[in-house]
Amino acid sequence: MIPFFLLTSALPIITAMDFYNLVFITTLVSGFSFTMPAFFVLFVRFGIIKTSHVTTRRRYIYAALYIICAIVTPDGGPLADIALFVPMAVLLEVAVFFGRRYEKEHASQRLLATREKQVYGKCRSCGNLLTEADVFCPTCGKSRI
Repeated sequence: MIPFFLLTSALPIITAMDFYNLVFITTLVSGFSFTMPAFFVLFVRFGIIKTSHVTTRRRYIYAALYIICAIVTPDGGPLADIALFVPMAVLLEVAVFFGRRYEKEHASQRLLATREKQVYGKCRSCGNLLTEADVFCPTCGKSRI
C-alpha cells in the first residue's frame, strides 16, 4: 500500500490494525471464492441449479470472476490477479464437470423410476403414457378423465 500512499500524496502511516484487517479480509474473501465451486456442486446435486446456467453464461462469469480477483488481491498488478483467477477458473470448470455427472446420474435414476411405474393408459391430448398416480398429464397438464 506504500505506492498507493505515494501516488495520492497521503501520509504513509499504516497501523497494525489496518494490516491485520487487510490480511483478514483478503483471506476471508479468497477462502469464500475457493469454496464456491463446492457449493455449486452441492446445489447441482440437490437440483437447485443446473450446469447449463453456468455453461451458457461462462463469458460473463469469467469476467465477474476476474473483477472479484482484481478487488481481492492487495497488489495492483495484473500478475497477482491472473495468479488468483486461473486456479479459480479451473476449480469452476471442475465443479461444472462433477455437476454434469450428478445431473446425468439423477436423470438416469428418474428414467429408471418412470420405467418401474405401472402404465395406466395414454393421455387423450398428447399420447403421453400415464401411471396410476398421474391425475394430470405431466406433459400437457390436462386431466386424464
